[in-house]
Amino acid sequence: MLNMRHLPFLLLILSMVIGCKPSVPSRFIQPDAMEDLLYDLHLFQSLAQNDYDNEMSQRRHLYYQATFAKHGVTAEEFDSSMVWYYTNAEELHTIYQHVAERLEQQSIMLGNNNVSYAMRYQSSNGDTTDIWTQSQFITLLPIAPYNRFDFTIKADSTFRRGDSFVMALNSNFVYQQGTKDAAVCVAVDYEGDSTRYFSTMVQMSGLSKLRIPGDHHLSIRQLRGYIYLDRGSDDTRSLKLLFINDIHLARMHRTSADSLLDARADSIAALPKDSVKMMRPYENRR
Repeated sequence: MLNMRHLPFLLLILSMVIGCKPSVPSRFIQPDAMEDLLYDLHLFQSLAQNDYDNEMSQRRHLYYQATFAKHGVTAEEFDSSMVWYYTNAEELHTIYQHVAERLEQQSIMLGNNNVSYAMRYQSSNGDTTDIWTQSQFITLLPIAPYNRFDFTIKADSTFRRGDSFVMALNSNFVYQQGTKDAAVCVAVDYEGDSTRYFSTMVQMSGLSKLRIPGDHHLSIRQLRGYIYLDRGSDDTRSLKLLFINDIHLARMHRTSADSLLDARADSIAALPKDSVKMMRPYENRR
């Protein structure tokens, strides 16, 4: 029978067992130090992207060396530490999330709080609006499940037939080496179990857009999609990190002019083939 006097001691042991997780061996860069180092690497990477293409590789190498020197580590120590962290991906992802939060805070402090950018996707009459409600800052690394961000946006009463969309996001690859290869994919589910798929590749830092045309015949049930970072064919144990921020999904209603054009196209499509042929311009007229 359990002695109640021993209960506090047993609870302490239990909490230590549940909360225990592998610690980073002392020969590797510790989490707090790795977080600071990765944060600075991101800042230096941003500087390198302002250089011309033929200078970027050399400048990036110099920026890496300067960051290592600042933090008192060698490239070899960094590489061996990354190997350990990649085999303990949860620890690495936690560090990346902290870096992302710091970068987001820095952006807000500098006044880049997305307000002015988001206004591009708003109109006073509501014909254009930003419907993105998910996180504004995403961190991906090429290890499942941290290499993919999924989202779903349900249609509401403000959606109309013929609505079109533009998804825009800003990407920043922080790569030590390797091919940059990410993708944005969106599926539009319509009533009647009809679905259309749209995608675009993201292979360099900067602004990316995915345009999704409307269909005035069908009502939208939902939009679902994902942002995916591919591991590539090279060694994934080197530094590979993708920061994504400033995400927007603009929904645009059809205008009256669009409705007239759609009606005209529908009426032409319904005519006999000979009638459509007669309506074409005289292409061979001289």
